[in-house]
Amino acid sequence: MVILAIVLNVLVSFPKCLFQEWPLQPNRPLHGVAFAAEPANKYVETILQSFLPRELLSANLLPARLPEFTVVLGASKDHKEVIKVNFTFGNVTGLDRIKRKGDCSGPKSYKREISINCTLSLFPLQSAHRTIVRNSTYTNVGKVQAALTEVLVDLQIVGKAQGSDVLVRKFDVGRMDTLTPVFSNIPAYLRGDLPYLQNAYKKHVLNNLYGILSQKYADALGRTLAGIHMPRSILPRL
Repeated sequence: MVILAIVLNVLVSFPKCLFQEWPLQPNRPLHGVAFAAEPANKYVETILQSFLPRELLSANLLPARLPEFTVVLGASKDHKEVIKVNFTFGNVTGLDRIKRKGDCSGPKSYKREISINCTLSLFPLQSAHRTIVRNSTYTNVGKVQAALTEVLVDLQIVGKAQGSDVLVRKFDVGRMDTLTPVFSNIPAYLRGDLPYLQNAYKKHVLNNLYGILSQKYADALGRTLAGIHMPRSILPRL
């Protein structure tokens, strides 16, 4: 009878223990977090490294073309006439240099969907244009280049519960900036206008690159994901 009482006591208390342990307390360490992130990490890395570059190439993003533009400089003490500086043959290189920054979260299930969230890093990127300086007497051809600082992207991928019909739900491009643009073969009489030209160039590059990443690049990633199943949602091991 004593043994039977002990067994009954264990059976009664065992489910109670389970309910006390779940849901987990926020401050409890999840020893399985690294394990849980691994399928998401591997999935995203495979997409970025093995499949995305071909789609970027197909979308003419390796390199990505930047539009031409012109800066008009009014007469000054250094040059007595209006000068036009044309920026042509522009591009940005390095858009295939994308990787995850830290661990991804997921896959998580919610309302018959599974999702993966990641922060992505694009670095290093480089922009370049040919410059043509024209005045009434001659034309000067040069070049300008600028290195971009690291670009971070907040990515969310979602799919159906079985992992199919994968799409990009969020592709938020973070703050972008460049280092000081470097002009080569610029006429000496334009040295005083150099800060103005550098600012105009930075603005042109950043505005256009933001549009490229938010639209063409995000679309290319979406096409890459189509047909590639996501890993199923899993619970962390405790």
